[in-house]
Amino acid sequence: MLSNKDQVSIIIPVYNAEQSIELCLESIINQTYNNIEIILVNDGSTDNSKNICEIYAIKYDNIKLINQENSGPSAARNKGIEVSGGEYIQFVDSDDKVDINMTEKLVSGISDEIQLVICGYRRFYIESGIKRMINRIPSISGIKCKEEFIEVFGDYFEDWLINSPCNKLYISNIIKNEKCYFDSKISIGEDLLFNLKYINKCKNINIIKDVLYNYIALDNGSLTRSYQKDRFKNQKMLFTEVRKFLKENNSYHMQNKFIIDKMYSNSIILCFENIINLKNDLKYSDKINEIKNIIRDKSVENILENSSKNELPLQNRIMNILLKMKQPHGIYLYFIFKKFIRNYFQFIFRLIKKQIVKI
Repeated sequence: MLSNKDQVSIIIPVYNAEQSIELCLESIINQTYNNIEIILVNDGSTDNSKNICEIYAIKYDNIKLINQENSGPSAARNKGIEVSGGEYIQFVDSDDKVDINMTEKLVSGISDEIQLVICGYRRFYIESGIKRMINRIPSISGIKCKEEFIEVFGDYFEDWLINSPCNKLYISNIIKNEKCYFDSKISIGEDLLFNLKYINKCKNINIIKDVLYNYIALDNGSLTRSYQKDRFKNQKMLFTEVRKFLKENNSYHMQNKFIIDKMYSNSIILCFENIINLKNDLKYSDKINEIKNIIRDKSVENILENSSKNELPLQNRIMNILLKMKQPHGIYLYFIFKKFIRNYFQFIFRLIKKQIVKI
């Protein structure tokens, strides 16, 4: 039996993952770091996932299987935290893979004085029917005290290194003792809120440039392709929490403020795309009303007042003009035109798309 000292509990929520769970598990079982317990939380799968997990749990002594009714990934992760016995906690999604030395690298970066390790990751996705890959590598690395880390928080946030729990190693006692759990009432952005809570409990954070996690999104299930009700409400709440986090740490200013406001502006653009999505069955008039509600929102007005036109990407500047003119029909037509360009003039669309980070 492996000691809990230096043991890593790797928590994997599993829901209808029969196509990917074996590759995911093999990448963890073959880790160069041996002191691992693997916690599979089967979240009410209706496919063959449960049977696959049972086979692995029987074969390997360090695999623990928990079965529960479908409650969502946050509840599954919380259950995994509850039953975990390791000194450290790592999260992996069931459709992803990790590099063979990921856990070893993360553990080597943590200590009594370091409460969180963050690494880079790869994102595999499909664009225009073509499989693509992008690396998310920290632009600023090294060991930072919490104050230093938060001073450049915007850079990490813009690099998409903050949101996910899967490119990080946590200390179990901090999560449990400080009650840093996932909010199971939220379906989008709960990872970000979890990380903000945890970072607030850290003294020092180690950011390493190694790209160790493989996030695989090849099922065309992108959020930008499916209509999400209340998406703007959700994004507004998340960015409000980010600003609150920075203000409480006296760091919502200068570069942090510019980056957060720019990314909120990007998220508003994606909210408009969500409204005009073909899978949105609302009538035209209802879609216009949704756009109007966003235009009139005080948080959007504040972004417009504080934005510097010359520093924003082209698409954001176009959108700012339409927003300031209070033109919901113009916004609607802009995205219809953009969709037309995307469908029939891929080369031109890719040039336009470079103006905004969408991945």
